[in-house]
Amino acid sequence: NAETVFDTSKAVAIPGYTGISVPEGENPDNAFFVGLNPDPVFQRYVVSDAGKVSLDKSIDFTNTGIGTTGRALMRASKILSPTKGYIIDANSMQVIVFNPTEMAITNTISLAGLVEADLPNRWSIFPVVDGDRFVAAISYYDADWSAAAHTKVVIVDSKTDTFVSDTSRDC
Repeated sequence: NAETVFDTSKAVAIPGYTGISVPEGENPDNAFFVGLNPDPVFQRYVVSDAGKVSLDKSIDFTNTGIGTTGRALMRASKILSPTKGYIIDANSMQVIVFNPTEMAITNTISLAGLVEADLPNRWSIFPVVDGDRFVAAISYYDADWSAAAHTKVVIVDSKTDTFVSDTSRDC
């Protein structure tokens, strides 16, 4: 808030090239999240009422089949509540559902039906939250990464962990 004074003596040095995320909604533990590089790991830090920052838990996404860093995953994630977070991974064509308080994977949602065989490269970053929905765009590219004017939007209903999608060839 506007009255907060940054005290470097209470800061925590996090080495490396990381991604940082703060939940947009309810955040009872004053938590923030760090995506590591090169490992596909998120770390959960909490800030006490006294301002002390400490590492609480971490989660490793290695066994989910993703092929990217925690820092990159952080750019493809949103935390909707203390118990529900989403990551879209366009490489493995799935949405990973996790509990950001427990730092546990709770579900995966396959997007395999959205693969375009003639457009083998995909990219998805900076999803948004729309009420109870996680919304992400997947941009498709040719084999040489040239633009293909082909994008799909994925909308996940956080109450049911189901998705709908639509395609645009105007982007």
